[in-house]
Amino acid sequence: TTYHVRAYATNSVNTSYGAEVDFTTAPTYTITAIADQTLTAVTAGYGAGTQETKTLSITRTGTGDLTSLATDLSGAGAGNFTITQPLVTTLNDGTSSTTFTVKANNGLAAGTYTATVTVSAINMTNVTFTVTQVVNAASGGGDSGGGSTPPPAPPILTNIKTQDERGLEGSLQQTGEAKIELASTATGQATITGNVLGQLSQLDKPLTIAGQGVSLQFAPNSLQLPQGTGQDNNDTVQIGAAAVTPQEQQAILAATPLGGSTGIFQVGGQVFNLTAQVNTTSGGATNTENVSTFSQPVAVTIDLSGLNLTDEQISGLSGARLEIDADGNVVPVFLGGRYDPVTQTITFYTDHFSLYTVLQKNGIVILNLTIGNTITKLNGEVKTIDVPPSLINNRTFVPLRFIGEALGASFDWDDKTKTVTFQSGAKKLALTVGQTIPGMDTPPTIVSGRTMVPLRYISETFGAHVMWFPASQSVSVVK
Repeated sequence: TTYHVRAYATNSVNTSYGAEVDFTTAPTYTITAIADQTLTAVTAGYGAGTQETKTLSITRTGTGDLTSLATDLSGAGAGNFTITQPLVTTLNDGTSSTTFTVKANNGLAAGTYTATVTVSAINMTNVTFTVTQVVNAASGGGDSGGGSTPPPAPPILTNIKTQDERGLEGSLQQTGEAKIELASTATGQATITGNVLGQLSQLDKPLTIAGQGVSLQFAPNSLQLPQGTGQDNNDTVQIGAAAVTPQEQQAILAATPLGGSTGIFQVGGQVFNLTAQVNTTSGGATNTENVSTFSQPVAVTIDLSGLNLTDEQISGLSGARLEIDADGNVVPVFLGGRYDPVTQTITFYTDHFSLYTVLQKNGIVILNLTIGNTITKLNGEVKTIDVPPSLINNRTFVPLRFIGEALGASFDWDDKTKTVTFQSGAKKLALTVGQTIPGMDTPPTIVSGRTMVPLRYISETFGAHVMWFPASQSVSVVK
């Protein structure tokens, strides 16, 4: 605050004024103190959602603007509570207060649980208070003497470092599921250490990251850090899943080839930006790198509720990765997916992160097959082939007739030269048994009297996307 001061003197003749002096006081960054909170006691076995959700106010009392306002849980009992971030993260003269909530998790055993809540902002000294939840023993379940209640369940995760890991612990205790709700994070990203990733791997637990309108599920071991996932690894991975702004979405879709000429149509869903970064520390310096690939494809589930989709739209739905080419045009890569009419969601898989949405593609082809299995699926319909897909030199090989018909390509077999010629539209591809061509490291071969050809090479030549699932030795092809 700036003050303007000058002295004056008055006598019987007049009043004289001295020079004006200005001085400014430093801004102050403070909020009203928050008292310790004791939530309404519940009884063991209480119904989910019946425990008290406490709404607390943060009120600015200083003169400086409070920015990056955030809340956090700490202490031994932190994993037993859920806290939300402030509804407003900047407090100033126009907005002087905001609120957040805290509650105990579902399914706590009898006992007393306490955690420390910290409210922080840039330039402000942290404000802390405690929150306590008492869970009484159910009547008739304990000893008749009314002794002490049993202690809280032992922790599942150890050496927890971040708030998101405390949320993981709470989720594991309550439901057995390793899940982080991005709505409860301050940054909109989940931060997890290599130590905790290693523990999830040992527990064989998939990791779910739930955002607004989108959720991700990582298979065990699919997130690998450069230094591994040992107990001493405090390097972190940050995962984000959020919708782009309406302005960004409009620009992205405007650069996407949509309409009758392409057979690709928007269905009204959002565009999401999925991100994954690894932060490694060496010699006191932190290095941040984007995660380019995952050891197992990641399941992406997008909420389509409220769109009132027609049967025609649903039949052509596909997850789509939106890639930007050198000219700034958006190239959709179709990933297929399964639509759930009950939850009105679609789930598909991806092997790296970018921009994603759901589009309708007329005439989409989705092929699923497994190494060594003669049962395949083409657009959900079961198909049986006489020679199963096989791995040759770490490449998936399939009968030529099978893949040709699946991709809608015509093909001609020259028995004399042992050459098959595929054609789809103006694109033509000729392959000869025992011979490679540029870009191919393993040639077609004959197995059990059937000509076997490399699946990925042929599929990608004709504009299809191929995804390999190592854990199940299966492949999906989408065109």
